Amino acid sequence: MKQKEIITLIIMPLISMFVALITSWFVTRMTINNQNDILERDYKLKIIDKRMNIIDEASNLIGAEANTIDVFNQYKRYYSSNNESGLMETSKVLGDYNSRWQSNIVLSSLYFGESTSLVIRKMSNESAPWWSKDRKLQDEYLVTMMNELYLGVNK
Repeated sequence: MKQKEIITLIIMPLISMFVALITSWFVTRMTINNQNDILERDYKLKIIDKRMNIIDEASNLIGAEANTIDVFNQYKRYYSSNNESGLMETSKVLGDYNSRWQSNIVLSSLYFGESTSLVIRKMSNESAPWWSKDRKLQDEYLVTMMNELYLGVNK
């Protein structure tokens, strides 16, 4: 065999092996990057979905404000007339509304940004129960959350 043929027989398999290694590394790297992109996108979608649920619940609670006021007035009437069964019933309804509202406030302060937290602090400064807070503040609460819906999740 000639020296050129021997070199070709040695170099060609080495080049082929090198190309295979580089291709394998590149494909693996692309797969990892793609998986990371999918995980990041799924995470962002879950955050947005959770935020939408929080906004929806806040809107439902604010929308139920008139009913909550009626239940509270009924509770006061039952209290003054010592109607225990009525007290229990209305107390349970008010407790449900209050726990849902408090949960919404906590979740919104966790999932949204500083502007939402600022509105929450403004609402907290009012001594009235949540169902009789200033309507402008309640609207501001909803609008601020909508404005912060994509905060930190869009690139």
